[in-house]
Amino acid sequence: MWFENCEVPADLIVGGQEGRGLKAALRGINHARFHVAATCVGQAIRLITEMTNMHLNVSSLENELVNLVK
Repeated sequence: MWFENCEVPADLIVGGQEGRGLKAALRGINHARFHVAATCVGQAIRLITEMTNMHLNVSSLENELVNLVK
């Protein structure tokens, strides 16, 4: 997208000064990357916890069934 002969009031320039808008946008993207990574780590921890609990429950159920057959 290109704008020709377009003027932006000084108080509305992104980053506060001409030429700093890209840097401000990239800073926001970098913060988002951190949040995405933290969310993924949290989900992985939850998955491991849920799978561990499920395994323990299935293992105890199997033991109960084996004891019933004996």
